[in-house]
Amino acid sequence: MNANRRQFLAATAGASLAATAGCLGLLSDATTFEAQQAATAEAVASDGNYVKQEPRELRAERTFSVGDQEQTVTVVNWVTEYYKTIDVGPLSGQRAGVFAAVSTPQVEILGESFNPLADASPRNIISRFQQQYGGMTVGDRVGQTTLGALGASALVSTFEGSATMAGQQVDTNFVVSGSVENAGDHVVSLGVFPRELDEQGTVHAMIENLEHPVSSE
Repeated sequence: MNANRRQFLAATAGASLAATAGCLGLLSDATTFEAQQAATAEAVASDGNYVKQEPRELRAERTFSVGDQEQTVTVVNWVTEYYKTIDVGPLSGQRAGVFAAVSTPQVEILGESFNPLADASPRNIISRFQQQYGGMTVGDRVGQTTLGALGASALVSTFEGSATMAGQQVDTNFVVSGSVENAGDHVVSLGVFPRELDEQGTVHAMIENLEHPVSSE
């Protein structure tokens, strides 16, 4: 999960989250809906030795047809990634721990939802990772809990699997939080780490300390 990690996360966010759900009563000129950025608390990330990367925007477009009219909507999603570098064992020096906070705007045109994120199951979300990253295999769900996030409750699921890191297959855990609606956006978070690291407590803390919206500066 080295050279392809950023591509993996970008593809994941784009595939899983690019079509989202707001409300337009009538078709009009092309419209852009942009999410506000999400992140986890700086102190929590630092305590877990996760280093924040520059937030990135992901754009997607979709055209709706109603009668003889068409509406093209541009959706701007944001992903904020954090990496943890392992300093022991065969993966020493590798960015083997990953956490991402992803925000997508709500868009709805004439009652048609533009994002499956709000109702996506944990398995559905995790399967989108699997489709986009060839070196990753996701197995059974081995845990599920509910955590507080952004003043609401988030369903958090853990899946076992494996990923290719430094040219070798490594037993891996995948932690996915379900969508939380906040300030007009949907926010989810994703955690991936070697099972032997036992990062679940840290990832849970990062989910519980999600912040949204955060300044884009």
